Amino acid sequence: MLNNLFVLKDYSLKTSTYSFKDSQFKNEKEIFDYYQKNSKNIEKLNELKKNKDLYNNFIRCITGKKTLPLMYDTVFKKIFDFDMHPERLTSLLTSILRFNVEIKCIESCKVVAFEKSTGVIFDILVRLTDNSLISIEAQKNPHLFTGKRISFYMSTLVIKQFEYLKGTNDYNNLNKVYTIIIFEKTTKEFKENNPDNKFLFHGSMKLNVDVEIDTLEELYIIALDIFNEHEYSISIEDIKRKNPEEISEDEFGKCCDYELSIWLKLLTSKSAEDVTKLAEKYEWIKEIYLELMKFMENPDDMLNMFFSMMAEADRVSLESENNMLRKQIEEDKVVLADAIAEKEKTIAEKEKTIVENKNTIMQNENIINDQDETIRKLFECLEKANLPIPDEISYIKFGRENNK
Repeated sequence: MLNNLFVLKDYSLKTSTYSFKDSQFKNEKEIFDYYQKNSKNIEKLNELKKNKDLYNNFIRCITGKKTLPLMYDTVFKKIFDFDMHPERLTSLLTSILRFNVEIKCIESCKVVAFEKSTGVIFDILVRLTDNSLISIEAQKNPHLFTGKRISFYMSTLVIKQFEYLKGTNDYNNLNKVYTIIIFEKTTKEFKENNPDNKFLFHGSMKLNVDVEIDTLEELYIIALDIFNEHEYSISIEDIKRKNPEEISEDEFGKCCDYELSIWLKLLTSKSAEDVTKLAEKYEWIKEIYLELMKFMENPDDMLNMFFSMMAEADRVSLESENNMLRKQIEEDKVVLADAIAEKEKTIAEKEKTIVENKNTIMQNENIINDQDETIRKLFECLEKANLPIPDEISYIKFGRENNK
């Protein structure tokens, strides 16, 4: 079904009756006057004011100067709600994976991989008709979604596949797991050694020789910041004139690239004007825009959503702070372990020196004892022979006896 892509659908018969409304609030005073009527709302607004960035975004959104922050979980999940709009999620996944995605169902987002585990909470978790799994993560902070965390998420999906083995160990029945991470910002590594300014990164397990291994895990990373910094020109006008069932695999790939670029333009839009321009050109974006506008018409819902965002931002900030503390603790442990090891090495060397000194003392004592025995025998011989005892020997004998 190539109709998974919006760009290949025919909207020519649709008659648009949409109209774009202006915001009911023009300035900050009007906003405060409105929320002042409800003590809980004004309390939330004052609490929100403590987070300067979120508060400014809220004011700009509710006055119509800015679009909703589409990469926040609440908004992202609202746009791609499969129960309400299955075609949107299907389109997004098809354009990223470049094959016709057929979604069977949305899975529970919390997956417990093993006993006593707190589990993994995915943003969106999809099962396809062939039982393959796709997880989608919308991430604002790349430092909180490290390579180790990505590996853990992917491994959790593989383990979840075992549920479908039904007590057997037939690994041939395991299906692919796809992890898609959309980063609002990426680390410098994504921009280094990237001369073509790629914004879509795809990888699976590779060997250092030209041998293909059919492993389960597939990883896709989308860098919105790289996409937003460059212009990508894709033309599919000739393709759109064809019957969708007649386009080639290469043409289908171009359609996927084109549709993905539209989705990413939506996700990177900063102002209502940006979204309006897209909405005027693409019917399916217009529907999303109007849904967002309708949602923004309810000031209470808007405040609650931004208040939830603040709670999430505080949680993420706390998690980040905890991660930094854990990292510092681990670094301190290494420093302490090195210091202890150095001390133990010094103590061991001193103990070795003490043992060596003891051995030297014992050897010297044995030598002295041997010499004393020799002198004693010499005295006995001289006394038996009634010979005079030399002063040197007498001095040694009586000197040692006095020391004892």
